[in-house]
Amino acid sequence: MGMEMAIVLDNGIPVEKAYVRIGKLEENNKSLTIYVDTYYDHQSFLDGKNLLSRIPYNFSANVSDDAKNYRKQGYEFMKTLGEYADAIDVFEEGQLA
Repeated sequence: MGMEMAIVLDNGIPVEKAYVRIGKLEENNKSLTIYVDTYYDHQSFLDGKNLLSRIPYNFSANVSDDAKNYRKQGYEFMKTLGEYADAIDVFEEGQLA
C-alpha cells in the first residue's frame, strides 16, 4: 500500500502524482518510527527508481492483542498529519484495504 498526492519538492518543483509509502519502520517498545519514502509516481516505485525523499515520523503504537498491524497503524497516523490528509490510497495488486 501507498498513497498518491501532489507535492512540491524542496527546490520548488511540483509533482502532481507523487507516490508515498512507508519504506521502513522501527519499533522501540510502544514507540514506532516510520520512514515515509516519496517517489515521483507509482510507476517509478514499481520500476525501482530512486526515491525523492525519506522522512521519519514517530508515534505511539497500539500494542494490544486486537490492534492493527504496525504498518496499518502507520498509514492511519500519516492520515492525521496535514500533509497527507488528502492523499489517495493506492493498493498493490492482490492487496486488500
